[in-house]
Amino acid sequence: MLRFAIVGLSGVAVNLAVVVALTMVGPDPETAVAGIPATDFHARWYHVFSFTAFLIAPIAQFLIIPYMNSRAGQNAFAWLLGEGQARGIALVFLIAGLVMVLVAFGALFTRSYRRISAQYLGEDESVALESDAI
Repeated sequence: MLRFAIVGLSGVAVNLAVVVALTMVGPDPETAVAGIPATDFHARWYHVFSFTAFLIAPIAQFLIIPYMNSRAGQNAFAWLLGEGQARGIALVFLIAGLVMVLVAFGALFTRSYRRISAQYLGEDESVALESDAI
């Protein structure tokens, strides 16, 4: 029973962590993504964030964690994640961390970042855009 509770709570923790991370680095959660056909309603980024987080918890619980508890998972990742009971969730957080680093690195190349950098440096643009040079 305790193991079931731990697995369930880890799924909730991953779900909440994904929603918080996507809300922090993604677009404004209240911005509309797309209209829902034949209605006056539309989907917002918050719905996309929540759905993504909803998918990650079952994937972690039913695919990644059982694989990491198998002999193949232990042999493949013991050098990186150790040999404890939390190898599966550690792999999920490792992958999420690497994705967040890539997203943050990608943000360096956005127009918003160039504008903020230019304002900080007191310039018009920190890097001229190719379309601006024409």
